[in-house]
This record gives sequence, C-alpha cells and structure tokens, in this order.
Amino acid sequence: TPENDEWADSAKVELGNAFVGRATYQLPIDFTIGLVGAYTNGSQRAEAGQGGAVVKDDHDHLTLGLDVSGVIPGLGANLVVAAAAGWEKVGGFEFNSDSRTLAYMLKVTDIVVGPVKAWASYTAVDSGFDVSYADKDDSIVAEYAASAAAEVEAEVSIPVGFPLSLTLGNGLWMEYHPAVLDYDEVYAKLVGEPLEDLIATISGAYKFDLTDGSGDDNGWKVHGDVEYTVFGLTLNPYADYKVGSYAKTDGHVNDRDTIVGMTIEGSPIGGLTIEAGAEYTFEEM
Repeated sequence: TPENDEWADSAKVELGNAFVGRATYQLPIDFTIGLVGAYTNGSQRAEAGQGGAVVKDDHDHLTLGLDVSGVIPGLGANLVVAAAAGWEKVGGFEFNSDSRTLAYMLKVTDIVVGPVKAWASYTAVDSGFDVSYADKDDSIVAEYAASAAAEVEAEVSIPVGFPLSLTLGNGLWMEYHPAVLDYDEVYAKLVGEPLEDLIATISGAYKFDLTDGSGDDNGWKVHGDVEYTVFGLTLNPYADYKVGSYAKTDGHVNDRDTIVGMTIEGSPIGGLTIEAGAEYTFEEM
C-alpha cells in the first residue's frame, strides 16, 4: 500500500500469506464454468503516528469468483461472463462485506460479419474491491478500478494490394459505484504492411468530458510508428502528439506533448539479443 511504501524505512510489516485455488468444469454444451477462491491473512500496514510509524494488522480477506465461458451456438462468437466479490473477516467464521466490493464483466468476442470482426463488453469494478492479487500494471481490476465501461470495437480488412486493416472503437466510461457518467472515448487505427518486412501504423483518439462541464477529461491524440525488420533486428521509430487529458500532468489540463522515440529489438547473430530504446518528450503548457 502507499502507507507501507512511505514508512518502509521506519517500520517492519508482515506481508502475510495468500492461498489461491481454482476449479473448472466442462458443461455438456460448449461452455466451461470456473470457480476461484483466494484468502489472505497475517498482513500488516504501517501508518503515520506520533513519534514515528505505527504498525496495524489488516483484516483477513476472502475473495470468491465465478466465470462462464464458451462459444455462442449459431453465432460462433466467444462469450465470457465473470463476477467476483470480497469479504473481510471480522471474527471467528464471520465475514463482512458492503455493497462496493463487487467486480464483474460481460464480454463477447470474435463476432464476425462478412469482412468485419468485432467485440463488445461491459466491465465494472467497485471502489472497494480488493486488488491484492492483481498485477498493478496489467490487469482488468487495475485498469477498471472504481470504474465501469461499456466498450465496442470493430476491425475490417480493406481490399487493396497489400494487407491493410482499419479498427474503430468507442468506450463509454463511468465512475462506479454508483454508475455516474465520466467521459466518452472514440478511437481509430489504420495498420498496413506495404512491404514484407515493414508495418506502418497510424492511430488517433478523442475523449470528451460527460460530468460537470469542466472539460477535465477532454483531449485528443495521434500516433504513428513504423516497424522495419532487417538483419534480425526490428527497428521501431514512433511519434505521438497528445493534447489535454492525454497529456495531463501536475494538474494542468491544457498540456500539449510531442513525443518521439525509437526501439530496437532482435538477435542479429546467434546468442546475442539486443533490446534498446530512447524517447524524448517536448512539453507545452
């Protein structure tokens, strides 16, 4: 926690134990049902106190989740329905939970209509849902923490002389819970491969505020990059231009950032792997 990070040098805290298990069952139809459970105990946290840090015990915590996944008959699309909830142990075998410790998702993917492939989802994570088991950098509960979002995306292949695809998407985001409109985001991406070893990408997004008219979430961005593979190395120069909330730093909402950079990855010779990159940001306020 932030408290533990701040006081790590002045207090010794126990990280505790975690027990996690999952079971699945194949239904007679083309669906699988899954049950997951997680229990933590013995963890502590450090908080500021008079004369230094004060170590406090965390409640033991129980999380249970249920999910169903499979192929929708007649449509061929994949369906995922998942939900989880958390409880704090308050004594003996007594657990307590409020109405803000839920997380759930409904997602349909691989919807194919002619040359169009699409997906749609609704995801919500309560502000009180425990994220102890989540990867802070890459997980659903981290990305949607205290939020809900209704999203849809479609990709279509454009018939030209080389592989070219266009992706369009929209996401309606809400603060949660209760659900209160926050902002709407639309985006597009064009990816082409004019040469066998070259892939070019152009993308952009626009976000507009739906809350109090302050415009804090307003913004737009554009991106371009090229991937070129030669002698076993993939060269990836890129550039971004971000405005408003996409470039928001230190409370500034009208920032404009220009970012240029390049990455190099690959193995030019056997036994040698190269990973390098550089990036520079020009900020305007």
